[in-house]
Amino acid sequence: MKLTLRFQILGLAGLALIALVVVGGGAYVLSLRLAESVRVADLTSQAQRNHMRGDMNHDALRGDVNAALLAAQSKDAERIANVRKAVEDHGKDFRAMVAATKELPLTPELKEGFAALEKPVADYIAVCEAAVMLAFSDLAKAQAMQPEVEAAFGKLQAVQDKVSDMVAAASTRATERAEELAATFSRIIITALGIAGVIFSVAAWGLATHVHRVLLSILQSMDRSTKDTVASADLLVTASRKISDSSSAQAASLEESSASLEEMAGMTKRTAENAQAAKQLANRTRQSADTSTVDMQEMQRAMDAIKASSAEISKIIKTIDEIAFQTNILALNAAVEAARAGEAGLGFAVVADEVRSLAQRSVQAAHETAAKISEATSRSEQGATISAKVAHSLNEMAANAHKLDEVIAEIAQASQEQSQGIGQVTSAVADMDQVTQANAAQSEQTTTLAAQMHEQTDRLTDSISSLVWLLFRRETREAQRARTGEAPPPAASASQGRASTAVRAGRPVPAVAGVN
Repeated sequence: MKLTLRFQILGLAGLALIALVVVGGGAYVLSLRLAESVRVADLTSQAQRNHMRGDMNHDALRGDVNAALLAAQSKDAERIANVRKAVEDHGKDFRAMVAATKELPLTPELKEGFAALEKPVADYIAVCEAAVMLAFSDLAKAQAMQPEVEAAFGKLQAVQDKVSDMVAAASTRATERAEELAATFSRIIITALGIAGVIFSVAAWGLATHVHRVLLSILQSMDRSTKDTVASADLLVTASRKISDSSSAQAASLEESSASLEEMAGMTKRTAENAQAAKQLANRTRQSADTSTVDMQEMQRAMDAIKASSAEISKIIKTIDEIAFQTNILALNAAVEAARAGEAGLGFAVVADEVRSLAQRSVQAAHETAAKISEATSRSEQGATISAKVAHSLNEMAANAHKLDEVIAEIAQASQEQSQGIGQVTSAVADMDQVTQANAAQSEQTTTLAAQMHEQTDRLTDSISSLVWLLFRRETREAQRARTGEAPPPAASASQGRASTAVRAGRPVPAVAGVN
């Protein structure tokens, strides 16, 4: 079963922890025992110090008795006071030492030995204090108590010597026990640390070997990835530059197209304005044609009325002609009748002749008027025909003016729509120009990012070189090329594939990760 590097490190740490727990547990147990031995030795030492201090008070009290005898003989009040204070202090300190030693948690044997000191100490202190007090009141009796003081001193000395031997033996045993435990503790610690060191060294060697193989494989992969990244960065830089150049050229073309479209928009706008003006003129022309058509229709109706009036006048002239004819006949008849009447009818004949002459002139005037009216009628008919033709032409002109107005309106609308469309196209071209400029800027940024990626790849290559130097104490090929100025190869060789296989097998070969 293959374990991950993490679990291997954790396993190694677990082994170290187990070894530490084992060693620490043993050391803890031994330390407890050693502490107990040290505690016993310390208590024994305290008891020994107290006993030695009591022994000093033992001698000091006998000295105080002798000093009291000498002070009593000299009768020096200051010396007497000092002796009294010394006896009191030594006795008090002696009792305190005995009480303090009694309170110590000693062994039963030592407790029994120190308990045996209580009565001799009390008797000895009492005899010494009595001898001192008596020396200041009755020197002779005090001197007579010297043998009693010496007897109490000897008795106490015997007990103290026995206790001293017991304390010395207990102290020696505690020291030997502590030394034995310390030696055992040292042996166990050294043995455990040696075993743990061996286990840790073996595990660390195996882990280091595995980590070396893993790092070697990672190094190979990083080397291939770095080379691929460098190649991709170079291609990205080239493509970005081409895109940037194309975007710049496209931006220039779009600027020219935008300028042309602006000129076309201006021309189309002027055309739309002219079409609008033509529409207005055509509208006024149509209105004038409509007005002329109406006027021509009224003139045609007037010509028709004149024609009808001429016909009526012809009828009237015909009636006048008939009246003149009848008048002429009557004048002839009157002349005939006047001729028949003779002289009586001369005046009537003259009248009839005048009437006939008037009738002839009336006929002649009627004929002339009829001729004029006929000519006027003919011309009226001709004028009516011409006015009808003019009315027809005017109607056609009005219809054409309507059509022209509609066509010009459609042209004006189309021109307006074309102007709006060209404005939209101009706006779209401006947006395309901005997008193209943004693309050019992004291409520049892409080029910069590619250059930064190239720099980062160079730093990664330096890191790989450092790792290779750490693993093999040798330079990579890239580091040697950078140091010697040699140009890099155009593509990776087939030996790198063999190198990666060797890396996976755990065999360090010269081609691994560019290692020479």
